[in-house]
Amino acid sequence: MKPTGRRTSARTPTSGPSLGEHLRALFFPVLLFVTGAVLCFVPLFNLLGYESSLVLAIVGSLAGVRQGAVVVQRARAARSGIKRSVDSNGHFAQVLALYLRALVAAELLLLPPLGLLLLNGLRVRNCSYAAGFGFFAMMPVLSVACAVAVGLFAGLSTSSRHNLRALVVGYGVIVLSIVWALYRFVATPAIYAYDPFFGYFPGALYDEEVAIASAFFAARALHLLCVLTLLSVAAALLFRDDEIGLRLRFDRPRYALWALVLLFGGGAFLLYRQGGRLGIYTDTAALHRHLSVEERAPSGRIAVRYRPGGLVARDHELLLREHALRYDQLRDLLGVEPDWRTSGLFGWILRRLGIEPEGPLVVSYFFDSTEEKRRWMGASNTYIAKPWRRELYLQYEP
Repeated sequence: MKPTGRRTSARTPTSGPSLGEHLRALFFPVLLFVTGAVLCFVPLFNLLGYESSLVLAIVGSLAGVRQGAVVVQRARAARSGIKRSVDSNGHFAQVLALYLRALVAAELLLLPPLGLLLLNGLRVRNCSYAAGFGFFAMMPVLSVACAVAVGLFAGLSTSSRHNLRALVVGYGVIVLSIVWALYRFVATPAIYAYDPFFGYFPGALYDEEVAIASAFFAARALHLLCVLTLLSVAAALLFRDDEIGLRLRFDRPRYALWALVLLFGGGAFLLYRQGGRLGIYTDTAALHRHLSVEERAPSGRIAVRYRPGGLVARDHELLLREHALRYDQLRDLLGVEPDWRTSGLFGWILRRLGIEPEGPLVVSYFFDSTEEKRRWMGASNTYIAKPWRRELYLQYEP
């Protein structure tokens, strides 16, 4: 039996992480460094500003999800966790400690590309470092904070010591979030989007200026409330499994923690409900409440919407006649009366999703100023139309 004992001893794991684990751990540090280096040679992205922050927010979010999942994996490997007798405060403190550990590690990954962009400022003139640091803080820094929470929750939700499932879940959340932003682009008048992971997309990048507006702060407040809600749910469901380690499972009611979930989740819900007024999003209903007057041409094919009492209201009859004239000229020139409806099942789906409106009406939304137009649909001096929605977006000019 002695040889058997020696073989058993030889199998005892005494070595550290494998080469593959080291390479996986280096992937995102190297990727972010290389991303920063490449940005330094791409015009418009080669300075500290909105464009470089957008790229770093996306790549940083991918790194943040992994870092959140890795912290859970390491806690399970170390067999560290909480006792079943620990009170609610202990559960929240445990989750918060894991989150902060992952957050610090993920945010440190942003320092190399930030340093490269700052050094690149010695050869490429930066318009405003204050604005650049503002975009960096509002986009990659806060996007990483959101992504780490998603990765941590995904790691705790999947019962495995390996983080592959957690990464699939976490990256799936990012994909769904981007799909939701794309849906709102095609199904609403807005061309802009606020998102937990890419931060902010203004819609028309060729407008003269992209700035941090109050709506961006409101959107980030909503995202952080969602992060706190997610961490509170994790704390309320946290459980130490003897086989797996830390995981989420409904064990027994933890009223203090579920009260936190209601507090943060309720705050996020109320803020989202006010999102149209705050500028976090623009849907058709919100825009119709703002541009509340609609006048249609006698043909019933063209309409103008505007705000009562504004500049457009003074010239609304002239504008409506001009729209109707141009429509009739195009119809006579082309010899076609447009039939806008998409037929069949696909058309029915588009109308149920709100992507294609009912009826043949073309609606021209007329704003009193470029600032008002930017606030409500994302473009200022750029003229935009959404042909699939049969909508035009114009601003008043004397």
